Amino acid sequence: MQEEERGNKMEREFGWRDPELPEVIQMLQHQFPSVQSNAAAYLQHLCFGDNKIKAEIRRLGGIQLLVDLLDHRMAEVHRSACGALRNLVYGKANDDNKIAFKNCGGIPALVRLLRKTTDVEVKELVTGVLWNLSSCDALKMPIIQDALAVLTNSVIIPHSAWDSSPHQEDRKLQLHTSQVLRNATGCLSPWVPPPPAPSRLRVTTRGSQSLRRRPAGGPVARLTGWWR
Repeated sequence: MQEEERGNKMEREFGWRDPELPEVIQMLQHQFPSVQSNAAAYLQHLCFGDNKIKAEIRRLGGIQLLVDLLDHRMAEVHRSACGALRNLVYGKANDDNKIAFKNCGGIPALVRLLRKTTDVEVKELVTGVLWNLSSCDALKMPIIQDALAVLTNSVIIPHSAWDSSPHQEDRKLQLHTSQVLRNATGCLSPWVPPPPAPSRLRVTTRGSQSLRRRPAGGPVARLTGWWR
C-alpha cells in the first residue's frame, strides 16, 4: 500500500509561517474537530516520503494521538488520522513506527473503526493502514488475532460479490469497494500462519461457508486456498 500526499488548510491558518512540528502534534488534541482534522492531514503531508519526519512524529507522541482520533465521532477526523497513520507506517524502514502503533493499541482501534464505520473512504484508509502494518513480521499474528474476523465479515465477504453498474455513483462506490477488498486481501494473503490460525478463519458459520462458495482464481480464493 503506497503513501499519499494530501494538501490542507494548516499553512493558511498560520498565515505568514509554517507551523512547527510540535505545534501541529499538539493541535491533534484541539477542541475543534476541524483543527484536529487539518493537523492530521498536515502530518500526512509532512511525513510523505520523509522517514526522518516519521521518526520525529513518533518521538513526539504523535502516533498515540492519531490512534486516539480513530475513536472520534466524526468521519472527516477518521479520514485525516488514517491518512497520516498510513504514511507513518509505510515501508520496511519504518518498522519502529509500526511497533509503536501496535503498542498504542492501534490495531484494536482500527478494528473498532472498521466495524462501526459506514464511510467507504474510511474503510479504504483503515484497510490501507493494516496492509502497511502487515509488512512487519512481528505484527502478522497480532493482525490475524485482532482483525481477521472483521476483515472477513465486514470486507472480504460483502465486498467480493458486488456487481457492475452503469450508474456514475455506483461506479465510484465500486472503485472504493475494489480498493478496500484489495487492501484486505493484501494484508492477509502473504501469510502462512501456524496451526491455530486456520480455526480463526472459521469465525462464523456464515463466514466460512461464504468463503468456500467463492469461485476459484479470485482474490478470496487466493487468500483462503492454503487452509481449505
